[in-house]
Amino acid sequence: MRTSLPLALFLVASPVLAQDDFDKAPVIAMPERAFIYSVGTNFDFIEKLTSEKLYHDIRVSLPSIGKQKDDSTSRWGLEFSFDRFRTVSQVDSAETIYRDIDPLFTVTETDTSFTLQYVTTTAKARSTTFFDNIGVALSPLYTISDPADTDWWLALTGDVRWQRSVFNRTITRTFTDTTSATPPEEWPRPYEFNARIPEEKENFKTTTDNFYIGGGFRGTIKKNGGLLNFRAVIGHSTSLLFTDLDSKLVVRQAPYYAVNIELIEAKVSGIKLGLELRGFIGIDKTDVLRNQARFNLFLAKEIKWNKIGDLLKS
Repeated sequence: MRTSLPLALFLVASPVLAQDDFDKAPVIAMPERAFIYSVGTNFDFIEKLTSEKLYHDIRVSLPSIGKQKDDSTSRWGLEFSFDRFRTVSQVDSAETIYRDIDPLFTVTETDTSFTLQYVTTTAKARSTTFFDNIGVALSPLYTISDPADTDWWLALTGDVRWQRSVFNRTITRTFTDTTSATPPEEWPRPYEFNARIPEEKENFKTTTDNFYIGGGFRGTIKKNGGLLNFRAVIGHSTSLLFTDLDSKLVVRQAPYYAVNIELIEAKVSGIKLGLELRGFIGIDKTDVLRNQARFNLFLAKEIKWNKIGDLLKS
């Protein structure tokens, strides 16, 4: 695995929380976690475990805003988030048959003959796909657990999100030719020929702007110096993209789901391991931008707002 900036940050950044504050504070009212910046790396499992591109996120978390009429903790809250990450690569393979006729001239001292050769080209293609994403979200919260609980917290949440996704696909092909003097039996009748065999390697890139609106659950479990954050939502998405051929705007809509999980050593180091699974429901297989779920796995270091200055001085 390559040594990267996030690994260096793990060594110099200060602890995220004071131990006494962490143990005594209700989960809904940990002021040290109101503003957190995280930086790290995304992981990929294709071929081998590698770290791919920097991961960033900013979380502004206010699970309780104001007081209720009886001066108790408010159940209404708000979260804002910004993130930038790369999904785990997805690999697919396909095999395509191409057909052609190659004229063969045979020249002797007394004669010249002309025959046809029937060429079958088998192309085996391997495609690798990933998404680079950047987005912001605003999530209203309503606590349904006891606001005074120091061990766990659960809330209903909304999900209003914009996310720009850059679709990257690389296709690598290998070719095998078979030549015969008569048309192969598997050739369709009438014989069909392919005028162009694709290139050995092709790269495609498409940008989509995705808008999500939905709702679900948001929660945190605090135990043994760590936090388990989780979020599960479902809703409706609208995706906007421009086609390459005529720059025409295409609008696609579909239901979506998203699950986020973060395991954080919040008491001392601030290191977190997280994942996101996001997918669209009822998508046709021909829609390469949305027909598979998108999965992100990352390792990051949490830094409190007042620790960023100390980090820059290190």
